[in-house]
Amino acid sequence: SLQRQRENGNRETGWTFSGKYTMPYIENHDLSFGWDHAWQNRSETDQQRDIIRTNSGGTTNGSPSESLSGFSFDNSFDARVNRYALFAQDEWNYSKQFSIYTGLRWEGIVTSSHGNDYANIQNRSSVWSPILQTLYKLPDNNNDQIRFGIARTYKAPDTARLLPRRSYSISNTATNPDNTGNPQLKPELSWGLDLG
Repeated sequence: SLQRQRENGNRETGWTFSGKYTMPYIENHDLSFGWDHAWQNRSETDQQRDIIRTNSGGTTNGSPSESLSGFSFDNSFDARVNRYALFAQDEWNYSKQFSIYTGLRWEGIVTSSHGNDYANIQNRSSVWSPILQTLYKLPDNNNDQIRFGIARTYKAPDTARLLPRRSYSISNTATNPDNTGNPQLKPELSWGLDLG
């Protein structure tokens, strides 16, 4: 008795732009400035039309009567993530084998989402984080080195998770549930330790 027609589509675009400028300022020290900018946009449409055929015995133009019911909708969504970063660091070559990088990094993220059935939602956040990296080149070996670093970084939510589009599971179980995005999602802030 239920006839369902579902159509959806999406388009995702993005670009990144980054750079670094380094100059020596005293012996064994280089001063570096850098930037990083990433932009990502996702547009999505989601349409569903449910027709439930009634069996009331009546006809409309010679066909059984029909009524529209169920989860019929016509939604459009748009989400955008802008990430900006600036940093400055001192690259100190303590010896031929050992170098230390110290500095400061600022990173900011702006996320926004809007659709035809909800108002525009925008979140802004930023963080200052220290930069500390060390590099030790093993003696008598040009290819092997030990690197250690610590930093505080953002992980932005991907644009698909910012769209409140409903996704209906066939079984809707704990391991395969219905789900929807959340336009209010904020970036994850973490400390990263890198040893290699």
